[in-house]
Amino acid sequence: MRKNGLYQALALIGAGLGRNNYYTVMNNMYEDVYGEHFMLHFPYYGNDHDDLLQGQKNLTDACLDLLPPLAGGRILEVGCGNGVQTTYIHSKCGPAQTVGLDIHPQNVAVARALAAKQNTDNIEFFVGDAQDMQPLKDNFFDVVITIESAMHYPDKNRFLAEVSRVLKPGGTYLIADMVSRTARRGMFFRWMEKRLGQHYWTMDTYLRGFEEVGLSLDNRRDITPEVMRGFDVTRYWFSNNGGNGNSLKWMISVFAKLQIARHCHYLKKHCNYWIFQGKKV
Repeated sequence: MRKNGLYQALALIGAGLGRNNYYTVMNNMYEDVYGEHFMLHFPYYGNDHDDLLQGQKNLTDACLDLLPPLAGGRILEVGCGNGVQTTYIHSKCGPAQTVGLDIHPQNVAVARALAAKQNTDNIEFFVGDAQDMQPLKDNFFDVVITIESAMHYPDKNRFLAEVSRVLKPGGTYLIADMVSRTARRGMFFRWMEKRLGQHYWTMDTYLRGFEEVGLSLDNRRDITPEVMRGFDVTRYWFSNNGGNGNSLKWMISVFAKLQIARHCHYLKKHCNYWIFQGKKV
């Protein structure tokens, strides 16, 4: 293996064992190998022929189906990642303004470049903490969306309080997150969660959290079966797009399938994937 190949392999291993450089590594490698950025969340089953990005769009669409019409409103996506999902929602739904917030400057840089490349108007990206969303205004947004990011927030009570603060009265929130069925997990998985900055709440904790900050819960949907089927299709997609003499593509394919195996273990043994939707009372 060439020197750059060894470096890339070590970068993937490091990304798999810690969150600090995960998004930088994956953003760079996906663009280098596949020529585009992907969303940074799980896939959702649509059909057996979906590629990775379409599977991710399916999950976004499943979330959007639970929201009121977004045309003309103000949207905040918290934990927007590299902005691929944010620009997708903005282009599809036609809001007056969309704001993406993410704690990783590398993600925000990618998101801004993507929006500029697509010549997208009325969309902005900022570096910020979901648990302290200053200087975003009180009572400002019609909709706040967080898809597969809240698992990384150590203080979700503060996050929910911030969601309530920035939403207009009667405004809508949507949170898609892994919810723990049990706190009993083996030492290895607890070590991995600490390394990856993962903090899982139980359903009871979420329900209390919504109530404490004045957020109603109007809909909740368990999409674990659809996500599991989406992973089956995505695993097959990586198998068919993971070689042909390209060592980096092969490494990404192996890395992705190992990650899928870990996620599927959690969904089978420890967690369910829930979508929560409600309003600021």
